[in-house]
Amino acid sequence: MTTVLLALAFAGSAPGAELAPDPALDPADVVRIQVQALAGNGADDAGIALTFRFASPDNRRQTGPLERFVAMVKGPAYQPMLNHTRATYEPVERNGDVARQIVRILGRDGQWVTYTFVLRRQELAPYEDCWMTEAVLRLEEGVLRQAASEPLPAAHSRESTWRIERETGAARPPPALRAPHGVA
Repeated sequence: MTTVLLALAFAGSAPGAELAPDPALDPADVVRIQVQALAGNGADDAGIALTFRFASPDNRRQTGPLERFVAMVKGPAYQPMLNHTRATYEPVERNGDVARQIVRILGRDGQWVTYTFVLRRQELAPYEDCWMTEAVLRLEEGVLRQAASEPLPAAHSRESTWRIERETGAARPPPALRAPHGVA
């Protein structure tokens, strides 16, 4: 039934305009909403805005406001997701309130790129019990094999997100986790 809702949401004049985090959506639904939104992103960046709507509050604090998020998605790490031609989805892995899904994207340039979506069921209002994206990590081929074989952590935190990002070279740590100036 959720698939029908997704199809209907993207059929209108403003794709996904009514879509928002909802406890009825499971992790796979959230990932598909975001991936489809980026595939259909237009000049108004509505697809990127919809993707940002499903970012967790912690993720938004690290990547927002929306204008900064738009610039990040249009950057080299995530640009292949914009207006991509095809996506394939691995099964969702869940461990309690944390989920992970690997998605392969065929970019407009004909190259496949792999991403891992990390989601967490939110505990606080207004998103209580909603699955939201904590991080999206671009994986290189060697890292993909390693990541696919690692168990999903029982708890997800900014520290564990930074550990994954540090190992993949995907991002800088959030300010609270950065070493003091001059310390490596």
